[in-house]
Amino acid sequence: MARDHSVSTPLLSNKQGDPWRQYLVSLLACLLSMATGCVAGWSAPAIPYLQNNVVGATRVVTPITDNEASWIASIITIGAILGSVPAGQLSYSLGRKWFLLLLAVPSIVGWLLIIYAEHNVMLLILGRFTTGIAFGACSVGIPLYNAEIVADSIRGRVGVFFDLLLCFGILWAYVWGALTTLHTLNTACAAVTIVFFAAFFWMPESPVYLMLKNRPGEAEESLKWLRGPNFDVESELLRLNRIIEEGQNISPRSGDDMNTFWKQMKRFQLKSPTGKAMIITMGLMTFQRFSGVSALIYYSVDIFRNAGTKISPSHATIIVGAVQIVASLLSSLLIDKLGRRFLLLTSEITMAMCQFLLVFYFIFKNQGYDMQDYSWVPIFSVCTIVAIFRVGIGPIPWFMMAELMPLEAKVWSSSFIMFYSWSCLFIVSKGFVDLIDLVGSAPTYALLGVICLLGTAFVTFKVPETRNKSFETIQAELSIGYQPL
Repeated sequence: MARDHSVSTPLLSNKQGDPWRQYLVSLLACLLSMATGCVAGWSAPAIPYLQNNVVGATRVVTPITDNEASWIASIITIGAILGSVPAGQLSYSLGRKWFLLLLAVPSIVGWLLIIYAEHNVMLLILGRFTTGIAFGACSVGIPLYNAEIVADSIRGRVGVFFDLLLCFGILWAYVWGALTTLHTLNTACAAVTIVFFAAFFWMPESPVYLMLKNRPGEAEESLKWLRGPNFDVESELLRLNRIIEEGQNISPRSGDDMNTFWKQMKRFQLKSPTGKAMIITMGLMTFQRFSGVSALIYYSVDIFRNAGTKISPSHATIIVGAVQIVASLLSSLLIDKLGRRFLLLTSEITMAMCQFLLVFYFIFKNQGYDMQDYSWVPIFSVCTIVAIFRVGIGPIPWFMMAELMPLEAKVWSSSFIMFYSWSCLFIVSKGFVDLIDLVGSAPTYALLGVICLLGTAFVTFKVPETRNKSFETIQAELSIGYQPL
């Protein structure tokens, strides 16, 4: 029998308590996201060093090839795929907090390998692969932790923090790469993870996780710390307990063992709330990854150099990094006012227009026209693409996954979706340069523009609005028309 959804109760009280405590804890958790942003942004300034394309820098005896550069840039996605697979299970077994702290280990080890490697290609690839493990795992752990510690009324704003701190990490790498040596860049990036571990160690565990583990006393203490002394903790604990019991009635002992995935897949239906949530989330991840923004970030210095811009490529890259932060801050202010769908549609349409603007620029450039007077076009287009990406399709899929997925399916589904997401990113980051070499810049950007238009259609017809909706309300809407077997 289908459940009665006529009355919905928020997962977390609409009274948000002390939001500044929740903002603080979320931001400190997202310092790990900043560390992974350093991983994402590192290749843009580092690869020109390794290919002797930086004026005034120490010459590399044997510069790396374009193929080696593409592997150094993209290998993090292979590590991320491997890191994301066990992430859901480990976050359940170890706890959300301790799982995130554990991820500091592969991050620090990876940076130590990169620092020691300097110009050794194999060690660089190994170091990037190791940091990629932390990258993939934290993309599961951070949105899950943040979604479980904050009130519904600020969930969207806090959900953007993951992407915001990622942008700070990218800019951090861009600035150190442009103004200092390769060794200093590597050291500065490694330091971010150390700061994360030292700061986040003192933060509370997720109250939802503690209730899942039948530790109500610790959950109460966590909520008291997160919401402040004047918050009705008892009411919220009762609400959490009821929703957890409902989830366990659907899927008993979910997450307790590695057979959970196969048990869930036998019960899986596309029309179920879990099936609908997976279709929506995987669709958003597809259009997020194949928009090509990650490739623009990884290869931004080379893109500006090939486009013939008047501004120094390294300085142009810093501009892109700064624009990302401003856009991500704007997203955090707008997400709970304008809604998810509006920002998703705006970002997809705008990115498509800018991709096609790049198409026309490279068509005229390749036909021999003097484009000096239009050298601003690549910078404008890339900055706009990256900015609008950070307002919509960049951050929103990460926390919509936590918003949409039923509690009983979060452990296995989050790992599966992240495996898919990082596999898509590997295809894009590894194939971007190869595709440009094969067909040229104009057809490559044309393809990305078409993908953005398809993303617009997907959001229009498939993605629901979740702004200011409680967990139960979202699940009730996903359950419309579904009759459990």
